[in-house]
Amino acid sequence: MIQSGLIASAHTDLVTDAQYDFYGLRLATCGVDHRIKVWQQEDSTHQWAVEDDWKAHDAPVTALAWAHPEFGTILASACTDRTVKVWERRYTGATVSTSTSGAPGGWVEVATLADAKGAVRCVAFAPSEFGLKLATLATDNTLRIYDCVEGPTAGGSAAPATAAAASTSTAPAPVTDVRWELREELDMPAPSFSSLTVSQGLDTAQATASWVVAAKTNMNKPTGTTPSTSPASSVGAIDSGSGPAIGNGTGISVDGAWSISWCKETWWGPMLAVVAHSGGSKDKDRETEVIRLVHLAPARRPAVVLRIAVPGITSVAWAPLVGRTAHLLASGSRDGRVRIIKLYAPPEDSDSSGNGRDNALWGGTGGAAATLAKAEWKDEEVASFDDHSARVSKVEWNLTGTVLASSGHDGRVRLWKASYSNIWRPMGYVTAEEAEGDAADGAGSDEGGGTVED
Repeated sequence: MIQSGLIASAHTDLVTDAQYDFYGLRLATCGVDHRIKVWQQEDSTHQWAVEDDWKAHDAPVTALAWAHPEFGTILASACTDRTVKVWERRYTGATVSTSTSGAPGGWVEVATLADAKGAVRCVAFAPSEFGLKLATLATDNTLRIYDCVEGPTAGGSAAPATAAAASTSTAPAPVTDVRWELREELDMPAPSFSSLTVSQGLDTAQATASWVVAAKTNMNKPTGTTPSTSPASSVGAIDSGSGPAIGNGTGISVDGAWSISWCKETWWGPMLAVVAHSGGSKDKDRETEVIRLVHLAPARRPAVVLRIAVPGITSVAWAPLVGRTAHLLASGSRDGRVRIIKLYAPPEDSDSSGNGRDNALWGGTGGAAATLAKAEWKDEEVASFDDHSARVSKVEWNLTGTVLASSGHDGRVRLWKASYSNIWRPMGYVTAEEAEGDAADGAGSDEGGGTVED
């Protein structure tokens, strides 16, 4: 039996993203209501309670990302107002929320990154070995890489992982002791076979919120509760660009694909998988996006070392490399399929000096870095599932890269695992609601449930 809990009335409008921190002790959620909420599970009741709650942006918040805890308690938020904000929880004079006992503590805004020319759809911090590095992707189809030049905790210390009372809704006050610099900008053009031009995708996409976690939104929505506005009208109301709003739900950006996933293995240097496409093709035979594997090196421009064509991508996730000789990449698509792709790294060139790894990390000319420049990565699809029978919203791996989770518009989060013979099979599912006729198919309750399949 898979047990699950329910956070009722998490937001007053659609929930667009939910992210656990590194230890799984806190859960951050964001929504179309412009707010970020941080939740913590109470030890006695095992219920999730609001620890902090504030208005983070003046438009729908589309995505969140936690930094590694060695840098402090840091959270990044993306928004349709073309900005990314970096927040840090501090225990100094600059406070956002105050517990019932009056002890200082809360989230402060340490940076606002406003380089995007379209709605920012996703953010992701790099592995800690590469420092405090942040990748962002917007509907202008541009990948941006930022570095934190100064220590993020210069003005205070990281917050301990302890429960706190519900916070006030005051917005965090900006501080100026941290500097973030834009290191790289890499254009991610739409595939040439798309029936739409890039400019069309940009104009209509500027007012779009993220639907990447639509399944989570349905699971978190209380029964009988109706949002104040429809998803399309909520998004269209904040159009900040020159293109048309999408209040009627016909905008092409809703079907677009924007996703980032860093490679957790650091041997090859900073690498990430990127999907950037405005979508909206009316020709289903040509509805294909491209997953790009991007390698970053300080001594040269970012390079795309592999392109993988996959129909209608909505999400991509790079698995941690634990005890395997090949990488695994998962993707979810609008055609309802979850795909698992095996990535074969090129054999490392011989390097008698033994500096192959250093060259890969710092942009040298030999070893792994030289091999990467030849773009000899190869891909192979090893599994494909259509159990969702509906659009797949998001895919994510567990800590060891052995279990894949996927959420879909069928209202279920499904789990996938490889057998001893290395054949991927469904492991089970979690659902928030159970139809009357599904009693024999799975277990459920008013608070959600699931089942483990043999």
